[in-house]
Amino acid sequence: MILLHNFYNIVDQYFDDPNSLFSVKSLIYSDHADKYTKSLYVDERIKKHIIENFNRKLKISITIRTVDIDINIVYSEGENLDKYKTQIITTVVCFMHFVCVHFKCDIPRPLSIHVFLTDYKKEFPSESTLLTPFNVNTGVTINGKTILVYRKEEVIKVLIHELIHFFGIDHMHVSQDKEHELQHLFSLQNRVYLTESYTDFLACTSNTMLYSVLSSTGKLLSFKSFIRSFNSNLKRERLYILEQASRVLHHQNYCYGVKHNYSEKTHVIAYYIIKAVMFSNWKKYIEMYNEHMTKNHSLFQDEIVKDCENYKIFCNMRVKPSDTLRMTSLDVLNKMKTI
Repeated sequence: MILLHNFYNIVDQYFDDPNSLFSVKSLIYSDHADKYTKSLYVDERIKKHIIENFNRKLKISITIRTVDIDINIVYSEGENLDKYKTQIITTVVCFMHFVCVHFKCDIPRPLSIHVFLTDYKKEFPSESTLLTPFNVNTGVTINGKTILVYRKEEVIKVLIHELIHFFGIDHMHVSQDKEHELQHLFSLQNRVYLTESYTDFLACTSNTMLYSVLSSTGKLLSFKSFIRSFNSNLKRERLYILEQASRVLHHQNYCYGVKHNYSEKTHVIAYYIIKAVMFSNWKKYIEMYNEHMTKNHSLFQDEIVKDCENYKIFCNMRVKPSDTLRMTSLDVLNKMKTI
């Protein structure tokens, strides 16, 4: 598959010669600004914690394909950055080059990335209350030129998710009729954002590729070993995503014949349920994405709506109880080597 070939070639190039893909212009420590946390998708508790406790910033200015990228890692005093600095830079550089090669596009504009290393986990609330950004969200793209990530948990996958938004490869003409069908199907008062579903579908797929390309010691695998590893990890990730869909459906009372008609506080259905529908037939959707995103958006959306009609099959899955609302089971951060 060309997707895997292109990804492997970029990572192979980076690990062989890091300086060929980016140049570090500056390494600056300074106080952080709190203005980047002013988003509806950043819970007030997390905002307060950041403003009161985070007083240091590591700024790395790099150039990728002649475009300036600033990576700001904001943290509290005493935090060990060794686990995060190299992995975050590696992810940004490799994924941005991969997008340029695979999707045949340029980096659209300079980018500022802000990563706040908080310890907050994404977890189910103790009661059957609606899920909120505090339970679900980890990042946001602001005005198409600033990326904010505010948890250590899933920092790599979320960076990839927001970079997809930044590049605009999530863009397609979404049919209002299709969104209304999904809104009615899930008994929601507000819009179902299909763009969030396939953005996280691509992000989880890319996260799986990055996890699979490295050995347990953080070394680059051969291409054949990478393919075997990817196929195995994709099965594991697919099962996890389907199980999470089941847990979310049960928590939201979708499995008990309850009429909802509620307004979501964040994109729960898109992130957990529709994405799971796509992962249940991963090969079909990854091939359709490559073929139809620039040609026939309607066919792509028709398939999603049709497959979503059977979403309650997730209710019948036997899954172990779990508190986590992570969207991926594969922790790339703990697998990547520290340089």
